[in-house]
Amino acid sequence: MDQEKKRSKSTGKQVFPKYLFIITIIISILVSGSVGYATSRVVINASDREASEMKLLKEDMMKARTDSIKVIETEVPKIMSDLEKYNQDIILINENISWLDKNLAPITAATDQFDTAISFIVNANSLVKIPVVDKVSSELSFAQVQLEDINGMLIHLEDLSLIQKEISYSHQKVELLYAEYEKDKSVDQLLLIQEELDSNLIYQIEDLRTLTPEAYEVFEVSSNVLLTIEQIKSMYNSIEETGKNALKTIQFWKENEEDPEIGSDIKEDLKEDFKTSKEDLQNLPDELTQRSKETINSINLVQQELQTLKMTQMVIGE
Repeated sequence: MDQEKKRSKSTGKQVFPKYLFIITIIISILVSGSVGYATSRVVINASDREASEMKLLKEDMMKARTDSIKVIETEVPKIMSDLEKYNQDIILINENISWLDKNLAPITAATDQFDTAISFIVNANSLVKIPVVDKVSSELSFAQVQLEDINGMLIHLEDLSLIQKEISYSHQKVELLYAEYEKDKSVDQLLLIQEELDSNLIYQIEDLRTLTPEAYEVFEVSSNVLLTIEQIKSMYNSIEETGKNALKTIQFWKENEEDPEIGSDIKEDLKEDFKTSKEDLQNLPDELTQRSKETINSINLVQQELQTLKMTQMVIGE
């Protein structure tokens, strides 16, 4: 297949320089009207040699058109398949992000509750030293910073909705145009595809490629926050027991012993769920990097062959 593409490219490069003068004349007929036509006729009819070259030119143009159509018929289905895969990738990411949004709420709530409790402990610690207070306070601050980073990434990942909309629209248009082409093999239908395979589509593919690692990272960071919260919970319980024994007059723990334990509404199996989501997404960045390169190469190749096809249509006049 690669050899066929190389032959197609080399043929196109040989045709146009060889007959550039004659092509210019023909285009002048199309563009300049009767005056250009009258002038060109003098040149074209100047010799049998030029008439022979015109015949060879047309034959070469016919071959160049055939080669271009073969390349387009090979690459356009690949592009359509890739666009559908991008849509499925975005659906997978969005499903996991939606799940994350729901399960971040109890983690954030636990962080806020720990913040309130630890602030009392820090004040009490100035009177009677309690072990690991400084450490738990530092861990809590770190978890809060990470939650802010997560929120920033989630806001950035909202761009996926627009990317999906743009890619889906291009996919539908290309699919429709190519289906029409397959019905009657009209070159005009192929030329219309050029408007859809534009730089905007390439930008959307590139944006998706750069956002995908961030989608994986948000689960990595969220998983780390969960581990930090578990550590804080363990240290807090230890501090609370120490405080009850040493500081009975300072009520920095729960006033109502029947209140639920901080973090009790966090799912017990959440750690495993995070692991599953990370496994779903961990290979996606590398896959998209490779696939996006192939898609963009196909788009550029089709654009090039469509330009050749447009030129041969002008010269051949069919």
